[in-house]
Amino acid sequence: MDKKIKNTICLSGLKPERVWHYFGEITQIPHGSGNTKEISDYCVEFAKKHQLFYLQDESHNIIIKKPASPGAEQAPVTMLQGHLDMVCEQEKDSDLDMKKDGLKLYVEGDYISAEKTTLGGDDGIAVAMALAVLEDSELIHPPIEAVFTVDEEIGMLGAASLDKSVLSGTYLLNLDSEQEGSFLCGCAGGAKLTASFPLQEEENERISGEVEESEKLWVSLLVTGCIGGHSGAEIDKERANAIVLLGELLGKINRTIPFDLADLNGGGMDNAIARTAGARLRIRETDFSKLQALCGETTEIWKNEFRRTDGGIEIVLDHEIDQNPEISVYSKERKENLLFFMNVMPNGIEHFSADLPGMVETSLNVGILKTTREAVSFSFCIRSMVETRKEKLCERLQILTEHLGGTISISGSYPGWEFREESELRNCLVKVYEEQYRKQPQILVEHVGVECGMFMDAMEGLDGVSLGPDMEDIHTPRERLSISSVERVYTFLLEVLKQIAQRKSL
Repeated sequence: MDKKIKNTICLSGLKPERVWHYFGEITQIPHGSGNTKEISDYCVEFAKKHQLFYLQDESHNIIIKKPASPGAEQAPVTMLQGHLDMVCEQEKDSDLDMKKDGLKLYVEGDYISAEKTTLGGDDGIAVAMALAVLEDSELIHPPIEAVFTVDEEIGMLGAASLDKSVLSGTYLLNLDSEQEGSFLCGCAGGAKLTASFPLQEEENERISGEVEESEKLWVSLLVTGCIGGHSGAEIDKERANAIVLLGELLGKINRTIPFDLADLNGGGMDNAIARTAGARLRIRETDFSKLQALCGETTEIWKNEFRRTDGGIEIVLDHEIDQNPEISVYSKERKENLLFFMNVMPNGIEHFSADLPGMVETSLNVGILKTTREAVSFSFCIRSMVETRKEKLCERLQILTEHLGGTISISGSYPGWEFREESELRNCLVKVYEEQYRKQPQILVEHVGVECGMFMDAMEGLDGVSLGPDMEDIHTPRERLSISSVERVYTFLLEVLKQIAQRKSL
């Protein structure tokens, strides 16, 4: 049996059939951020097969246009929008190469997941629903512009580079939300900031200049067991960030045990709360038991502090490793500066909204810690609904980094999406929702980055809402997508398109 068929056979018989057909095909095409040409080309082939106009740009963004159903030619042009890339996270024991292999899917109750990896429901299900709409010749719908962007997960780079002058939409239905029954109508702006500290090639130093080579012991240190999660939607959950914890632990060790430091690494995505982080330490062999005891005490402290969120936190300490690694330790000055930075760098919630009680206004997340031959770098995802506070947070990190001999770079900056008091599209969605569900939906403004802000900023008068089916634990290997919710949301989407088709364009 073909590997792709084998890995999607669990979707057979699910409703809506064509949505799950396309979602299954999408999961078998590697499409992590920065690796989106193949999935983009797949959409091109879809457009060609169905004789639809398409435009694929150099970044691999793609626009597919479908004329209105008969009689709806004068209805408002409606954009269906989602992103092609996914966050690629996996468990340590996963043997999948997410740059080359399709996902291994399984169904458990009402949920679809992938074995030991992220599923990519964020945002594969949006693409699948849009393709199903574009394919169906029986639907009643307005003129449609399906817009699939790339590299949303690493700073909305595709939406930023897309030439929006070729779009004529009046309404924007973004399909990148993860909570059925909630309509997102505003969001924070954001940016990625990377703080880099240069390294110099040097000889491995003696500890305090006093220890014989035979007394030196290399150990690996790993903070693991953190639950992780989305750095916007779940920044208020008080979940542990492994990079922050590693800094705290190394600071404690530095106050009690002399050591050399090398190979700081952790996290995987700036917009995901880091689940693991580690380092190599060179200590005196006689200090190993003292280090074990300190790690044990710290683990118990963390298990108490994060008992409600990250009860599985562990510190894995190992000296059964290469005792002559081909890596250089950081200089004493660089080590002290790095430990200072890791212990005082801002992370988490900075401000709550004064206008929306309980809403996070400004935050940041350190999601990647990486050592190369040239530098040690920290990548942050910064979010705020107030542009000046986003700028101030970037400035604070710049001052701290430069004071310690580093440099910063800022990329992927995107605008926020301001809530509209009056929205024809939102009113339409609320009406259809109340008829289908017999209850009122929730109208939200959230602390997440959504591409709507990019389109609103470039297309004057555009009216937008973001919606989607229930998903849990996105950006983690525990990600799961509700089967029944997808069916309900797709039914809802079709009725919304039908209602828009009956309207006259302004």
